[in-house]
Amino acid sequence: MATGKYAGQHCTRELFKELRAKHGNDVLVAFVCRESEVYKALLPEYVMVSTDGAVGSPAPGTGHPQDAGTYPRFFQKMVREQGKFSLVEAVRKCTLVPANRLGLSGKGRLKAGADADLVIFNLQKIADRAGYTGLGRPDAPPEGISYVLVNGEVMVENGMLKESVLSGKACSCI
Repeated sequence: MATGKYAGQHCTRELFKELRAKHGNDVLVAFVCRESEVYKALLPEYVMVSTDGAVGSPAPGTGHPQDAGTYPRFFQKMVREQGKFSLVEAVRKCTLVPANRLGLSGKGRLKAGADADLVIFNLQKIADRAGYTGLGRPDAPPEGISYVLVNGEVMVENGMLKESVLSGKACSCI
């Protein structure tokens, strides 16, 4: 379990029935494939990196590690450790490919008039530190990310989140 009263416990048939009946908003993590299979699936040129993260609990120390770790883990494993992608190709899979697929012309590219969304990181240091509830801290911030700008405003500075800055905006195009 990733959230709620039973966070950190393995789900049994009985617990699953109770969760369905009484705790319908709790998040359960299911392990359905090997990590190596995920990396293999990312290899084709047309495949983009994405996550359905941020579906977990806002409570500190709960949720799914993908909320904090998907992109740092991709750069750590696929670029630095395994050398499957160049830095340029990895950035493209995380930015331009999804922006094009979703028709977001202001995203995924650096050009005049585009949203100023930038992540400044050190490829030699970027690392996922998030772990599953009961084994680690799902919301542990990654290492190696110095700055994050959203719509031109600094959201992360020297690796520290500025919680008072709310420069993101909802997209009505999807």
